[in-house]
Amino acid sequence: MNKTELYNRLFKAYKEAYPLKAKNIAQNETNELWLKVKNDPNVKTKVEEIINDLKCKALKVQSSLLSISLFQFQRFQPNV
Repeated sequence: MNKTELYNRLFKAYKEAYPLKAKNIAQNETNELWLKVKNDPNVKTKVEEIINDLKCKALKVQSSLLSISLFQFQRFQPNV
């Protein structure tokens, strides 16, 4: 996998972990992460670790959003 593909995967994972951030802010923050690891001899391993961390955050965000949605749905249901 080349560095462009790694960066793209990193950016995608970052956007999924922080879905409410504007694209330009997410890209700037991804660039900061990328600059720290892109010249490392183990760049692929480092990026994969970051991506895994971001995926965990994304799951927590999705879980929180689902919980909020479910709470709001239940709150507005008529009593039967």
